[in-house]
Order: sequence, then C-alpha cells, then structure tokens
Amino acid sequence: MENASKALIIAGAILLSILIIAIGMYIYNSSTNSIYSAADQISAQDQEAFNSQWTSYEENQPGSSVKSMISRLISNASTNEAEKTKAAINRYLWDNDKKWYGVLQENGFLDTRIGVDGLFPLVYGIADEKQLHDAEPQFLRLVGEFGIRTCAEDEEGFFSDIYWRGPSWPKSCSLAVAIAKKHFPDLLDAVFDSVLTSNLAHPNIWECIDAGNGNIA
Repeated sequence: MENASKALIIAGAILLSILIIAIGMYIYNSSTNSIYSAADQISAQDQEAFNSQWTSYEENQPGSSVKSMISRLISNASTNEAEKTKAAINRYLWDNDKKWYGVLQENGFLDTRIGVDGLFPLVYGIADEKQLHDAEPQFLRLVGEFGIRTCAEDEEGFFSDIYWRGPSWPKSCSLAVAIAKKHFPDLLDAVFDSVLTSNLAHPNIWECIDAGNGNIA
C-alpha cells in the first residue's frame, strides 16, 4: 500500500512537471512569434520607407529626375563613407592622454607630438565638442610670436630652424586661422596677430620662419 502511494506521488509529480514544461513552451512560442512578427513588421516598414525614395522614378523619367536620383545616391554613399572615416580617425589617431591627433607610423606607433599633423582633423571637423575643448590648450602651444609652429617647443625632436620640425609654415598658419575662426574664436586675435607678424617680418613671405624670433629658417 505504501509503495502504491509513493508510485502515485511520483506519477503525479511527473505529470505536473510535464504540465509546467508544456505551459512554459507555450509562453515561449507565443512570445517568440510576437517578437518575430514585430521584427518583420519593422523590417517591412524600413524597406517601404527606403523604397519610397525611389518609386517615384519608376517608368520613363526626364533627365533631370534621373540626375536628382543619382545625386541622392552619391550623397548618401558619401555621407556613409565620411562617417566611417571620421570614426576611424577618432579611433586610431586620437590620443586621449595627450589630447591630440597623431600620426600612425608603419610600425604601429602613434606619434602624437603636438604639431601640424594634428591640425588637419581639427580643420576638417573630425573632433567633437569634448575633443575640441581638450585640444585647445595644445593648439595654443603652437602659436608663436612669428607664426604658427609646425611642432610645439617642448616636444621631442623640436628644432626652431629645421623644416617641419618647429618653424612657422604658411600651411600651418592657414590651418590655424581656419581652426581658430571655426572652433576657438577667443584665440582668433592671437592667431591672426601671430600670422600677420610673421608675414610682415620680411619683404617676402618665406616658407619657413623661426616662430620665436622671426629669422628665416
């Protein structure tokens, strides 16, 4: 009698377990179907929204309409590639410790000496607001009395009179003016005065000038 009671209890437990599993599978399947249905609906909506840009060009179209469609395709592709390039530059060339953009050498070393190379991402609008805020003091280190240095004075390898290693250069001056005008308006007067002093230091505009004393490098 006792064994029969235990057998009934075990059988009841097994049936209860099967029932619980069945209920769980039902709930899982129902929720999964709902999720898939919603995903399919979203996907269909996205496809319809995308396709709606082009359905108006079906059948014969005048040349102006075709030109407009091609321009839109090129614009979308260019925007996507530009965003990828911007993300890659910020991922690989921005040094969060130095607060400056560097140059990735062939051996994988990121050279982030404060210099002219780091000006290009700033002038092309690669940096976000925080990066610009962090880079401003470094930018100011390049502003000399006679133009914009190609390398900051206290950086390794700086030479005031050797091409690309520190002297003011017309390109670094033009980049700095554009950057100050766009991102650092409080520094624009200082940058402009520096560049003007450099240009008036000699009868001609020289390619390399010592930014500290105005001598031709």
